[in-house]
Amino acid sequence: MPYRLTRLTGENESSFIGEYETYTAALRARMNDVLDALDANNGWWLRVEHVIVGPGLLGATTEHPFCTELGVDPACGTLPTRVDLDEARRWLDALHRG
Repeated sequence: MPYRLTRLTGENESSFIGEYETYTAALRARMNDVLDALDANNGWWLRVEHVIVGPGLLGATTEHPFCTELGVDPACGTLPTRVDLDEARRWLDALHRG
């Protein structure tokens, strides 16, 4: 049974990302989507919401919601760097490994 990954893009709006054989693969795709969004935002703070729909405690269409906030806060007075983006990747990777 596949897992479907969707990014929530606004009130009642979403963007389908893909369908994955395993929950782990869907998590990895979610991580990559968050990092792509952060990179597109030049490392500045952002909030990205996703939902993975697939097998879980409530059956085949269990919703597994995620919300990630990361990036450099404009109020901190420093510009985002490649180091910030690399740190975000390491943090998300560690988070999804358990």
